Amino acid sequence: MAPTLFKLRPLPGNGTGLLDQAAFHVHISKQELSNLGLDKGGVIRLSTSRGFVGLALASLDYQTGTGNRPLAKVTDALREKYQLDLKDQVEIQRIDEPKCQLTSITVSFQSSLETPSKFPSDVLELSTRAALGMFTLLYCHFL
Repeated sequence: MAPTLFKLRPLPGNGTGLLDQAAFHVHISKQELSNLGLDKGGVIRLSTSRGFVGLALASLDYQTGTGNRPLAKVTDALREKYQLDLKDQVEIQRIDEPKCQLTSITVSFQSSLETPSKFPSDVLELSTRAALGMFTLLYCHFL
């Protein structure tokens, strides 16, 4: 059975940065989630003709049409980080959840320009949680 190739579309209103919780979500239709054996929040592997490009989390897109071509809506941050172009056809595969759990991690800032005092504590907490969640996903997958 040939892999399903998804056509990329920009996620509307996606002013998310790399530390935003939704930056590494790929939005696909309910039918495509089902076809891939995925639930919302499932870990997916993204590949193009260049090979493996990265991991992401599956999200349900209520507005994706049911046309002939499967569509995947992605953020600008994800496209930039994984060097994807809207012309790329992306294969999405379900992967099993990582089988490990980190017990601790230390976060430090590299320079005084990045000190936490510039940001409200709730923004720091949300950004740190999102970054650590993605780190755990990647770290455990490649052990």
